[in-house]
Amino acid sequence: MKARPLVALFLFAAVVATGWMAWQLRSRAPAQEYMGPPRASYTLDDFQVVFLDEFGSESFTARGPLLARDPYTGQITIDQPVFSVPAENGAWVARAEDGWVNDRGDELRLTRAVRVDGPPMPGKGALRIETEELTLFPKTQRATSQREVYVTFGDSILRGRELDADLAARRIQLVEVRSRHVPIRR
Repeated sequence: MKARPLVALFLFAAVVATGWMAWQLRSRAPAQEYMGPPRASYTLDDFQVVFLDEFGSESFTARGPLLARDPYTGQITIDQPVFSVPAENGAWVARAEDGWVNDRGDELRLTRAVRVDGPPMPGKGALRIETEELTLFPKTQRATSQREVYVTFGDSILRGRELDADLAARRIQLVEVRSRHVPIRR
């Protein structure tokens, strides 16, 4: 066997070994310690809280098994919230699996199994909105959702997307609407 291939093989092995040793000796940045999510500035268990607007009037009431306030943003998260928003003829009651309130208390986000029941109208019954995500603005009494929405009022059921609702006027706008009429048995 000739010496030239042996020298090339030896040099290749030396380069690989040197590269591996240099890789092992490199400086490693210390791993950052995991801090975890911030602790809540406060939590409430089995609570009922009345949120007031800037004039001291009731904006909405929140109930639920657990409320936590973020100390940095002032936002509030609620497990299984029940929000009650006062209206002229009663109150709109919104339920969901998860809820979020912004730091100013003028925006409520409800997610997973959302149901909003309006105050009943004489002779017509109550209006119900069901969806998976809903944003509620208690000050202006508006509700919006980009997800599929079911609206039930009396014996009519509407299904559509892109909800924009004026709760005070009971005016609802939907896109891609399908309507179903289910007579009530008497």
